[in-house]
Amino acid sequence: HILILIDEGELYFHPEWQREYIYKLNMFLKALSKNFNIETTYKIVLTSHSPFVVADLPKDNIILLGEEQGELQNTFGANIYSLFKNSFFLKSSLGEFAQNKIKETIDDLSGEASLSADRITAIKYIISSIGEPLIKDKLESMYLKKIGKAEKLRILEEKIHALQLEKEKLQSSGV
Repeated sequence: HILILIDEGELYFHPEWQREYIYKLNMFLKALSKNFNIETTYKIVLTSHSPFVVADLPKDNIILLGEEQGELQNTFGANIYSLFKNSFFLKSSLGEFAQNKIKETIDDLSGEASLSADRITAIKYIISSIGEPLIKDKLESMYLKKIGKAEKLRILEEKIHALQLEKEKLQSSGV
């Protein structure tokens, strides 16, 4: 019988390597036993902050340490994002800076006060930078409601132009 203790063994791995960590560790230990022609049982104690590692372990084999002792969901084969949110107690799926900028933008767009030209430019930049379509669409809608019909027409014209360019590109490529 062999007891193996590994403290954050995947810590500096690329996320894809973290995802493969338990599988590769298991395959390595099997090959080791086979190469030495010995029958060995391994007990492995791992520490980790990685949902990629947790997704390969049944919840019965996991002990949560720390202040936030909640009900652990079924972890084995679980969606990585769900593990981040539920088992790792994330309060938001957005970065703190982005979340605050989006909140400021919402406050400005839903407020009664008029916006300066500089603030309108900043809001347009923030909205154009957002990668989550649901949030982006909602902010665009709020922006158009706040700014008015002329700006809405200009944005629609930009979208039409971009779609026409994409159409022409597809047509010229023979697809």
